[in-house]
Amino acid sequence: MLYIVDTFVDPNSISVMKIYRVFAFFCLSFYANVFAQNLIVNHSFEQFTSNAWHSVLSVDFWNSGPSQEGNVTVKDGSICVGLRFKSPIADDWQEYIAQIIAGKFVAGKTYKISFYYKLADRCVFSTDDLGVGFVHNWVGNPTILSGFIDQIDASIKNPENTILTNYNQYRQFSQYYTATGTETYLVIGCFKKDANLTYEPISNPTASPMPDIYFFIDEVEVFACPNMPESLLENSYISCNQLPIELSTSVSADSYLWSNGSVGSSTQILPDEELVWLEATFGACKMRDTISIQRFSGPSDLGSDILLCGTNGLPVELKVSALPNETVTWSTGQVGSSLLVDAPGNYSVIKSLGTCTWTDEIQVLDLFEEIVLYPNPSSDEIHFKNENAISILNVASEDGKKLNLSPINVQELNQLIKELKPAIYFLDVELNSCFKSLKMCLINQ
Repeated sequence: MLYIVDTFVDPNSISVMKIYRVFAFFCLSFYANVFAQNLIVNHSFEQFTSNAWHSVLSVDFWNSGPSQEGNVTVKDGSICVGLRFKSPIADDWQEYIAQIIAGKFVAGKTYKISFYYKLADRCVFSTDDLGVGFVHNWVGNPTILSGFIDQIDASIKNPENTILTNYNQYRQFSQYYTATGTETYLVIGCFKKDANLTYEPISNPTASPMPDIYFFIDEVEVFACPNMPESLLENSYISCNQLPIELSTSVSADSYLWSNGSVGSSTQILPDEELVWLEATFGACKMRDTISIQRFSGPSDLGSDILLCGTNGLPVELKVSALPNETVTWSTGQVGSSLLVDAPGNYSVIKSLGTCTWTDEIQVLDLFEEIVLYPNPSSDEIHFKNENAISILNVASEDGKKLNLSPINVQELNQLIKELKPAIYFLDVELNSCFKSLKMCLINQ
């Protein structure tokens, strides 16, 4: 209950507060009733003598119990109606129940239209053609309603190819309709003639089958929906990690239901949930919105630098793992989860999804080109590129004489050079299992 309290002090303030409380309660109740008012009179057919409902052809009113159509069960109260959609003894025998809409539909406004239906338990054939249509701009003598039926298409209907087989229990037909403002009669039935009617045999173990297609209808309701938002959730949510996330809606509603069973305006989504829906209730009406959860796959591993010996190992394929909705861009400008490299160099990659990014880089090295001798005429020592990883396997004179007994490092080579005479020498050098022969020229300063 809403309370409105005065701030001034007055002997009659308690009475004033009571008046305000009653008034506030009345306002809320009036608001609720406006949107909870069923626009259908005699919605469950209990007032048998009521002239609210009008029939096209011989519509039957039933109490619970045995009948020529099978055992009758009623969803609400003690009476339901029966509509025949197909008859074996008369062509195009489709029966309808109709009523003038109480009040007037407002153009552009959404209405929830629902009723319960059940196939007669003697039926061994059924159809998917169950729906609701409208007569527009006419409130004349209801006895000539049949003249309008051929002009009506179902405005809302059961999904095509969904044959209705519920002969042992009622199900609810419930859909939303946006009014044009010209609707006067609401009509329930099958809006297809025999030639266009979709029907099929169904599995029904009845001991007394009948070839008719016959439905019981009960509890018809039409409610005006309050103004509802266009959406409850964003179209998608991107998470940069694999942790649970919290989703929420800023829309105020009477109640909420999430696909994981939560009933508040927010819920926690587990890492394995990819599609989440939220259903919100507004008065007698509901709307459902779905959000796609996209999760960034996170870091990949380009691996260690790739070491080649010469160009025989090219081209090399660089790859990262990525989801189909992620973008992978290489430093070469190529887009895709793999890159074919045909030359040594430094390569980097960026993987992204929305604002989530991951980057890595890798070197493709030709070790043959990394074995480089740096001569220095002003020094009695020589140096190599990557010399800490260099191994000199052989040092030989020009006549082929080997000058070392076992592999030596660069520091040991410089010690050996101090003992050598000016001449041309040949070095067999190894870098990470890549071999190269170099010529070394010693001269007098």
